[in-house]
This record gives sequence, C-alpha cells and structure tokens, in this order.
Amino acid sequence: MFKNKSFIIGIIISLAISVVIIFPVYWMIIVSLKNEVELFSNPYGFFPKEWNPIGYITNIQDNKVFIWMKNSVIVSGFAVIISTTVSCLAAYALSRFRFKFNKVILASSISTQMIVPAAIIAPIYLMLNSINMTNSFTGLAIVEAAFQLGFSMNVLKSFFDNVPIQLDEAAKIEGCSEFTIFKKIILPLSKPAVVSVLLISFFDIYNEFLYSSTLITDINKWLGPAGIASNTSRVGVNWTVTLSQTVIFSVIPLVLYFTLQRNIIRGLTTGSVKG
Repeated sequence: MFKNKSFIIGIIISLAISVVIIFPVYWMIIVSLKNEVELFSNPYGFFPKEWNPIGYITNIQDNKVFIWMKNSVIVSGFAVIISTTVSCLAAYALSRFRFKFNKVILASSISTQMIVPAAIIAPIYLMLNSINMTNSFTGLAIVEAAFQLGFSMNVLKSFFDNVPIQLDEAAKIEGCSEFTIFKKIILPLSKPAVVSVLLISFFDIYNEFLYSSTLITDINKWLGPAGIASNTSRVGVNWTVTLSQTVIFSVIPLVLYFTLQRNIIRGLTTGSVKG
C-alpha cells in the first residue's frame, strides 16, 4: 500500500514538474499566434480567439532569423568541435595517467565553472581586440569552447573511469599505442557520454547571449539571441514577431534533443556512477 502511494505521489510530482517546464514553451507558441490587439486586450487567454500567423509570415519574408540561425549553428558547431576534442583528450589523460598535477588540473577545471562570465568579459574583449579577433566567428567560438571545457572534461573523465582498465592492458599486449586504444576502444565505448557532452555544449552555446552580443557587432554576423533581442526598442516590442522568431530559432535544438535524448540520459547517468 505504501509503495502504491509513493508511486502515485511520484507521478503527481513528475506531472507538476513537466507542466512547469512545458508551460513557457506552450505560452511562447500561443502568444506568437495572437495579433497585437488580442495580445493586450486578452493577455491571459490560453488560446487565441483568432489564429494569426502573421509573425511567421513576416519572418519568412524577412529571412533575418534564418541568417541568425545559420550564424549560431556555425559558431556553436565550431566551438563544440574544439571543446569536445580537447575535452576527450584531456579527460583520457586524467583518467588513465597519474602525474604530479593530475588533481590540480582536475580541480582547476571544476573551479572554472564557478566564474561568472560577466566578470571577465572586459579582459576577454581586450585580449581578442588586441589580436583582431573581435567581430569574428572564430574568436567567439574559441571563447565559447573555453567555457565548456570544465564541464565536458569532468563528465567524460567520470565515464572513462568506468571503462575497465583491463581493456587497455589487453590492447597493449596486442601492440596498440595509447592513441589507438583511445581511438579504437575508449571512444566507441564512450559514445553516449561524448554525444551528451557535445549536445549539451551545443545547446549552451547556441543560446548564449552575453558574449555573442558583445564580441559580434556586425549586424550581418549576429547570432540568434542577439538578433532576437534587437527587436526591443524604446518604442516597445513587437511580441508576435519576437516570439515567432524564438519559436523558429528553437527548432534545431528541439530536433537534436528528441533525436538523441537517449544518448544524453545514458551518457550523464552512466558517467555519474562509479563501477
């Protein structure tokens, strides 16, 4: 009887959390389909009295949001390739080798997650400006990749630690080098963790606003968050256009998440439990 009650309570709590998470997405879509008059005359209506896709039509004709999406995908993809590659190599070294500063490097990578990005944006801007890499996708991608390294390294190291060391030893007996072991054994077995790190990093960079709006000043190079934010002015905000842009901009992360969500869950949960 107690188990049944616990199960029902768990279901209720799960449903409540799901509603809290899903409701903002639902509200964003509903508001994007309202006209300006209805939006302000009946702001709390759960359904539009008259479905109005003018915001989507305007954005399709204007095409700006698709340029912003393309720019965001380019920067996010480049940054994710850098951060995931470096993280995989660093995590393998920390997991398989014992050297003097092993724990120091691991602790340092964790401590980087405690740094508030806004606190170091000025020195980063000055550093990039001194080497002519402001207003550059490459400069922004390198900065974004650097912020992902700490998280990615720790998740991957936890996963690599769970891969039996006996596999490495058997491969060495067969004459495999360290890099071959890493490439042919560790990476294939760690695919869920690598995919989860890659996707979470992509989502984080794709939605990042502060650095993308500060380091990129050319309107033609704007990323999605900066472009959508540009709809705000002293006059006000065109909510229909803004939220329809947000819905369109959210399509890529949603498709990636629902396509690869099993890898994300498996990668994070397996890597968090020591074997």
